[in-house]
Amino acid sequence: MELHQLIVHRLDKEQNGIAKLELRKKPYKISDLENEFINESKEVYYHKSNPNFGVFESSATSYPYQKLVDDYLNEKNDFLNFTTKAMQHFLTVIQKEPQATGGNVIFAHYTINKESFILVMMLNSKKQFNVNDDLGLYDVFVLDIEKLDLANTLNISKWRNGEDTYLSFAKGRKEISKYFRYFIGCTDQTSAVQSSKALKGALLDYISDLDIDNPAKEDLRNKVFAYCVDKIKRREDISLSHLSSLIDEENPDAFKDFAASEKYGVSSLIKGHKQTLRSLKFYVYRSKELTLEFDSGLIDKTVFYNEKKNEILIKNVPEALKKQLTNSNNGE
Repeated sequence: MELHQLIVHRLDKEQNGIAKLELRKKPYKISDLENEFINESKEVYYHKSNPNFGVFESSATSYPYQKLVDDYLNEKNDFLNFTTKAMQHFLTVIQKEPQATGGNVIFAHYTINKESFILVMMLNSKKQFNVNDDLGLYDVFVLDIEKLDLANTLNISKWRNGEDTYLSFAKGRKEISKYFRYFIGCTDQTSAVQSSKALKGALLDYISDLDIDNPAKEDLRNKVFAYCVDKIKRREDISLSHLSSLIDEENPDAFKDFAASEKYGVSSLIKGHKQTLRSLKFYVYRSKELTLEFDSGLIDKTVFYNEKKNEILIKNVPEALKKQLTNSNNGE
């Protein structure tokens, strides 16, 4: 990770109170300390907060955060100006929420594997105790990273490429606050189709890399598909945590952590789309004379079944198979 910019502002607000800003005058000078802080925050964000994903609202006038980011990236504003204006916008949003409380608001701009990100998170301080060199007891207030409830990451690379799910939100001990989503400019989560595409991509990559034989992989895909279809029929959300434990009971968080990464952007709860997920299911038949295996996504595209005639027709035969059949017909 390469950390480019980091700054902390403070928003003071008690429940039913008036919010006030305390703005830092300049960004931090990046050192090992700042890098370690953001790395630890990212670890909590992706592995403990079960992020949910979404996109910006279309109106940049009503939701100006996206315009502020764009101006910063296009060098119309520096990082200090960008974050200061963002905090002023956040102030107007949170003033309308009597029950909301303030905290330390951290902005960071960093790059990982050639992809750029803007991170915004609000952390409170907590009291901790330590012992000094003389074995004296003292207290100190520290940022409570473990309780990361309000945080957003913008994947700049995906946003500029017009991809889906470029916004992610931490989902900690409580539901993502509507006012925080409004501040960022994302009032809706991704659609069922988008969410299901992300889930399917993560599942296929994860299962293909598992050290198990192909029949076991097929069984796993079918089991996952059955769970998803059941949830869709019940009009319930697909739980990423439940799916993860379904895939590996002994390591129930492995797939969840894999799928929730920025690469796949799978939310903790997914509204399933059956047509998108149907290709998770394999159709497999084996006998001594015949083995037939194909992805259900090929139905009515390459593979056609006629129930009345009890026939299967395969179109667009792959070149490699066509060559084998041609050679067989020629007696080779």
